[in-house]
Amino acid sequence: MRYAGLASGSTLSVLAQQSHGGFAAYTTPNGYTIRMAAAGNVPAAQMIAQARKTAQMWTWILRGVGALVMFIGFMLFFGPLATLASVLPFLGGIVRGASAAIAFVLMLPITLATIAVAWIAFRPLIGGGLIVIALAAFYFLWRWHHARTPTAAKAA
Repeated sequence: MRYAGLASGSTLSVLAQQSHGGFAAYTTPNGYTIRMAAAGNVPAAQMIAQARKTAQMWTWILRGVGALVMFIGFMLFFGPLATLASVLPFLGGIVRGASAAIAFVLMLPITLATIAVAWIAFRPLIGGGLIVIALAAFYFLWRWHHARTPTAAKAA
């Protein structure tokens, strides 16, 4: 079995299970599957640390993509309002800007809540903390909205 980019006679570090003269994925007692290889004499701890770093990077990239997709979804939801308002050229730009601001304000707590729900099973303290932050954001948005909205008693 050759490792791409490895010269003949070079050292290869492998984290896997030996199986029939080769290597197979090793499943840990907690369900993780391990099969890693690195050129050179690399300690297992360093290989695992690098794998964790790579996984964390991809996790944050996917969270960012999810937030961006949610923002785009809200922008598409508010798009018809901007189109209707664009009958008057100056009003269309204002409505598009307001739509972007509202989409961002809605996207932020919903993204936090989504991430928190996913974290509840693995990191309950972080997940619970994010849910509290998301609920606080929703509460402050609700209070801000009601403070700016005239009630029937104020109008009379």
